[in-house]
Amino acid sequence: MSNPLPNASSIINLALKMAGVLGIGQTASAEDSNDALTLLNAMLA
Repeated sequence: MSNPLPNASSIINLALKMAGVLGIGQTASAEDSNDALTLLNAMLA
């Protein structure tokens, strides 16, 4: 069975970890997630 496609939340959390904003085991706040989702949607548009 193949791995399922990542959802927006997992993409956002991984990007924030790679940027050094989040540490291992941390997740973004609701406000940060909403801002990142807005930016992700803009990049995909």
